[in-house]
Amino acid sequence: MSVATENAEDPVLIVVEDPVSDDSYRRRHWEMLAVGVVVLTLACCLRLNGNGNVEAPLGEGLKLPPLCMSRAWFGVECPGCGLTRSFVALAEGDIARSLSFHRVGWLMALAVAVQVPYRLYELSSVDKRQDEVVWLSINEPPRKRRRVGVYVLGALAVLVGVGASGAMLVKIAAIIAEKNRPAVVLAPRSSDEVFAESYRVFSDFDGANAPPSDDEYAEIQSVIEKIAECSANDDDAGFVKLVDSKRLHRLVELHGGYFGIDPIDKPAARRQAVGVSVEPFWCSPTIVGVETPAGDPDTRTVYIVSTYPDDEEQFECRLLLGRVGSTWKLYDWQRLDLGLTNTQFIAAWIQTVLASNQDQFGPWLTAVREADEAIAANGDGELAGRRLKEAEQVVPSGELRDYCLLLTGYRWQSAGRWEDALRCFKAVQAPDRFPGAYFGIHNCIKDDAPEEALNHARAYATLIGPSASACRIQAELLARLNRKEESLVMWREVLRSTPADTTALLKTLIGLADDKKEQVLPLLRRCDDPAVVAAETAALLGYQDYNGLRVLADYLQESAPDTDGYHNARGALHYMDGRYADAMASYLSAIKTSEDQSAYVWSYLDAAASAGEIAGAIEVLPDPESAFEEFFYAYDDGQIAVSTEELHDVVAKRFEAKPEDAEVALRMSEVLGEGGRTDEAEELIRKTLQKLDGKDLDEDSEYLRESLSNDLVRLLYRTGRWEQAYPGTEPNDDALDSLVRLAASERRLDVLKSLNDRAQAADAGEASLAALAGEIALIEGRPSDAARHFKRAADSVEDQYGWIYRHSQLNACLKAGEWRAYYESADDPAEAFDRLSYELIDRKEWDSLQQLWALHESQSEAAPAILLSKSRSAWARKDYHEYLRHSSEIILNKPHDLAAYEFDAVENQRLIALLQIHEHGAAKQFADSREDEALLAIVYAATGNVASAQRSARKVAIANPSLTRLYQHDLMGPRFLSAEYESLHDEFPVSLPYGASQTVAVLYAAQPRAITSPDIREAIDQLEERPQSTVRSVAAHAVGIEQVATLAVGDATVWVVTRSSRPNEGFRVNDGSPPWATLVDAPPSWVAVGVSAWTNGGREGGEVVARQLAARLFSGHEGAVRLKPQGGYLMSAVYRNQADLLSAWGKAGELEDSVDDRVELKYFDESDIAAERVFVDGLFAAFRTLKSSPGQRLQVAVEVPGVEGFGAHWLEVEKAERSYGALEFSGPLLSESPLLPVLREGTPIRTGSHSVVAWRWANDAKAITWRQP
Repeated sequence: MSVATENAEDPVLIVVEDPVSDDSYRRRHWEMLAVGVVVLTLACCLRLNGNGNVEAPLGEGLKLPPLCMSRAWFGVECPGCGLTRSFVALAEGDIARSLSFHRVGWLMALAVAVQVPYRLYELSSVDKRQDEVVWLSINEPPRKRRRVGVYVLGALAVLVGVGASGAMLVKIAAIIAEKNRPAVVLAPRSSDEVFAESYRVFSDFDGANAPPSDDEYAEIQSVIEKIAECSANDDDAGFVKLVDSKRLHRLVELHGGYFGIDPIDKPAARRQAVGVSVEPFWCSPTIVGVETPAGDPDTRTVYIVSTYPDDEEQFECRLLLGRVGSTWKLYDWQRLDLGLTNTQFIAAWIQTVLASNQDQFGPWLTAVREADEAIAANGDGELAGRRLKEAEQVVPSGELRDYCLLLTGYRWQSAGRWEDALRCFKAVQAPDRFPGAYFGIHNCIKDDAPEEALNHARAYATLIGPSASACRIQAELLARLNRKEESLVMWREVLRSTPADTTALLKTLIGLADDKKEQVLPLLRRCDDPAVVAAETAALLGYQDYNGLRVLADYLQESAPDTDGYHNARGALHYMDGRYADAMASYLSAIKTSEDQSAYVWSYLDAAASAGEIAGAIEVLPDPESAFEEFFYAYDDGQIAVSTEELHDVVAKRFEAKPEDAEVALRMSEVLGEGGRTDEAEELIRKTLQKLDGKDLDEDSEYLRESLSNDLVRLLYRTGRWEQAYPGTEPNDDALDSLVRLAASERRLDVLKSLNDRAQAADAGEASLAALAGEIALIEGRPSDAARHFKRAADSVEDQYGWIYRHSQLNACLKAGEWRAYYESADDPAEAFDRLSYELIDRKEWDSLQQLWALHESQSEAAPAILLSKSRSAWARKDYHEYLRHSSEIILNKPHDLAAYEFDAVENQRLIALLQIHEHGAAKQFADSREDEALLAIVYAATGNVASAQRSARKVAIANPSLTRLYQHDLMGPRFLSAEYESLHDEFPVSLPYGASQTVAVLYAAQPRAITSPDIREAIDQLEERPQSTVRSVAAHAVGIEQVATLAVGDATVWVVTRSSRPNEGFRVNDGSPPWATLVDAPPSWVAVGVSAWTNGGREGGEVVARQLAARLFSGHEGAVRLKPQGGYLMSAVYRNQADLLSAWGKAGELEDSVDDRVELKYFDESDIAAERVFVDGLFAAFRTLKSSPGQRLQVAVEVPGVEGFGAHWLEVEKAERSYGALEFSGPLLSESPLLPVLREGTPIRTGSHSVVAWRWANDAKAITWRQP
């Protein structure tokens, strides 16, 4: 201390020197005080969620980001990790949990808490010492400084500390009260008890033994809705708040989960137990029943069914809800098929992972999750398969074994590996505790073994109960097994629990007899909105069931007459009744009353077309532009039939409304061109292209531009002005390519050469020039050069034309006998081998094929392809022993690139081969190994065991009541049509096979009456092997047929038909064709030769005789011929009739392009649409008369598919019904078939109205109404 004074009267300044007076010292105390207060306040305000994460109490909880950079960046915890959670847990009064987060957290919290009083004291002391530095006056005592701010802030700090301590005490008191609340839980129950309760609830879902009050049910419903919301949003944090962790811990403890756990590890185990996640299949739950367990009034057992997002498969679940204050919380749950409850799983997991000190569950879980990721990411089934096999190898033992096997099996199913899934399900040791094993086995075998699958489905339902899902499974299987009454019972069970299930309502409606269909109305009225359900069911029903649809339509007329649903149902009824104008009006009303006006447009257009009123139908719709597009989609796909005039009117009306629309202009130009108005079509195309030129077009508009350009090229070519399409002044490869294809199809060498000159001058693209040179070389008889040019063209492009050029190269190489060059020059030897293999087998060039095999053996992974080729070759050569050897390897190895239908063909052919060499025992063994009743039926039929064959056939009929697979079998089909199987025919009438007849040749003669009966007899006599033959006259009503000759050739019938009328075959020649080709359109006389047989093998044998007969009949007659090549199906070209052409074709079926000019035919449907509609209207009227007057006898005639204008087969209609907007008739044949002798008089035939060519009433057999008079 120092004193400075000059005299006694002056004030004296006394300076007290003290280091604690430094401001930095005071600031440090303030900072530490603030830190302490903030830490204590946050500890009291923040909270921990169920997963142990810190969150702020804002709304549903705001999760805080991780504070430790070491853990965030490097994944390594620092020594301070866990302190925040430890502080918050301590503030909540959970000392054990605080210790689990950090061992010294309590000590650090104490140190922080002490900071508040300590720092306040120190700040006060500093102020006192600072007061020692004063100004002293001789005449007055020293004055003390007042630090008001210090005291105010100190008081605030004390208040905050007291408040925080109070809040902490309140929290602790609440936690203590919660801890002291008894954890009353439903005592663990055995699986038998659980399933007994489940069965009772699902059997009588309205009869829970203690039904809750309305208020309580609303509370429970609210909890279930919150759970569903968490599931839909994948909100685990929100779900944890709905869980009563205290009760959950208690149940885990009762299940023995904490037994043997070290006390130090028990907090970690408890943390893991409450780390629950919401189940993804709870997104759409429906409460089925609520039970109040005996002895536990505060628990409710809630049974629900729910599904995964975007999945129809339902899961039955059992939830335990406990009352907590005024609300309910979830404390245990169980998916019934998986057996274990959540707490049982947690207990088993703790025992497996923690108590045993050996994590057997972790490796399995890792493998399964990686499999899930592989499937979800890119459908990588191979990677998923490897991971799932690893999962199977590390399935934990003990109580989790069956549970994990079930989940692994479900993953196998998701990966589409049904055999692997079946292995897992069958490995479950306790399926009565884990019913999912029964469910999984059923799912794996339901397609191949529906009877066994039904047994497993019933075992599942016996445990779980008759839930809607379990009943639906059984109903579908019973329907497949043709047990319709039992299936109907199951569908009605589905409706008891889910009355709004439209599929169940649909199946029930179809299954009920016509006079009992109104029984669905009481079920329908149980729905919340029955009119909506009725409309949806009617839409699903469509044209399947007329009487069922009538019931729904009548109900909608009463309950919702002004809705689109009613109008749609009524429109469908009118359509099924053949009243198309009324249907059109009803569908139009549906469109106008529907929110989605496009929903009924197709039905409306179909009805309008059938009524013949399509022309003005589109323009009256609310959106005619979209309707126009819809119409042409259907028209192009052949779903709507209209006449040329009607098509013109439709397009013209739309073009009048939207002349600037390029797509409409395209359609209009096509209609004009087809109608012969080529000048107008050309002008329209050019104007439209001019509008599009220079614009930035999108993909659709660019496609339209290309289509218009191609149409213009074709139009100019057809009118003989191809030079305008390709002047050659500038490159235009698109036009050049189109012209080359058109000219090559007609073998116009002059046009091709002119195009070549112009293309050279215009510097056309390399691919176009090469393809053009190839076509020229091919026509000039230089196939080697053609192959070289086509190869160059294929190598020059990478677009869709590449494969066209490669195919042309292949054909040229085969013509030149240079298949080896094609193979050796191919970029893809495997693809080249497949192409060559098929071609050489079709051409029966066996030596070349063997050389190809030897050549391909050097390629890697060539063995499977060679094996398939050898098997196909052996089958074509009818070398059944060799085929069996090769097919055995195919079935054993099952090449991965072999399609499923190809593998089925191999199996079917193998059975035929065994039967052909009379290895009946091996055939039976093979059929048994495939568990295929159709194969067994074929074997039994081959061995003459009729009773067993019929028994197996009836099992086959479960999946296909028509028995087409047996009736039309290549080997045993005729056997199944024999008289021995009459009882089978009565149950399952025969349908005529498509392509049973094929036209082999047609002569369009230049002179009338070119061939007479003596000519036919003379030609038959000149055949090398003269078959049995008859020549007979046919009635005049058979569309101008003069006579028919039939020849029996083995199992086939060769026929010759002569006519003097214009043919109605649908083939036309292009404009500008030579005069001899135009005979196709209107010949003075024409002759058709063909073959009919029930099987493909029979037709192949008869085709040889038919060719020889046609070659002799046609020889010497001027005109044009249409000939079917050997092994081919279509005759799309017509040739000038010449002797050398007929000779080569008659001997080997070969058609060399160089023989003569060839003109490509186009298909043109010239059927009279108006006459067709009149016939259909009459047929529907006859049907309605038949239904209203059962005494009437209706007879209809059908033709053998592939023969037009003769060969009508009359049958007596015994059963007639509506079927998908058409009619279906069945009844016995009135006489033996002249073309297919296997069809005896009295054979029951089933046919659709589209195949009917005539009808009549039995009491007036002469009054016949023909489809095409």
